[in-house]
Amino acid sequence: MQKLSAIMGLSAIALFLVSLVSFGGLTPGFDFVNDAISLLGAIGQPYARAWNLIGFGLVGCLLSGFGVVYGLSIKDLTVSLLLGLFGLAFACISIPVQLDYPAAQQTRIHIAIVCVCMGFWCLSLARLQAKSAMNNTLIKYATVTSIVSIVLSGIGQAIDILSIAHFQRLFFCGIFFWIASVSISNLKRHRRLSNIGIEK
Repeated sequence: MQKLSAIMGLSAIALFLVSLVSFGGLTPGFDFVNDAISLLGAIGQPYARAWNLIGFGLVGCLLSGFGVVYGLSIKDLTVSLLLGLFGLAFACISIPVQLDYPAAQQTRIHIAIVCVCMGFWCLSLARLQAKSAMNNTLIKYATVTSIVSIVLSGIGQAIDILSIAHFQRLFFCGIFFWIASVSISNLKRHRRLSNIGIEK
């Protein structure tokens, strides 16, 4: 099961990055450094529907699958539920923002879902930490890095030090770094177990 979760986790990251590069390159005037990623799916953008479907929707479904299977693989239904809900919340970020009217209801819903997504993510890591399920040094380092990056992104946005674009980049980097670390660690573990004739 850990191999399956690893494949889904790495697939989600790869799909997100490929989609970001592809739709970012196709969207006129998009700045990879200073523009919010949500801009790609904003109302009126030429590839908004495709980006929201793939970059947020499909990636979120893969992240949800990763979370559910990972939680089951470590025999923790709470982690499975929290990470699964995180992935579904990520998929719901596909609700587009309205650039010409920042106070629009859709934009507010979009921002609220991002906050819910962050909440489920932090609760998931807190649960794993409390259970001491992360006995791998790389995963522990990735967990600390993920939490710090998300907290800093939230604080930076709240006190207006970070733009929304840079907030999103810290947010996504913190999450994807942890998922990549866990997935790679689990694939290595699966390979070691397979070499000695144990399937996990």
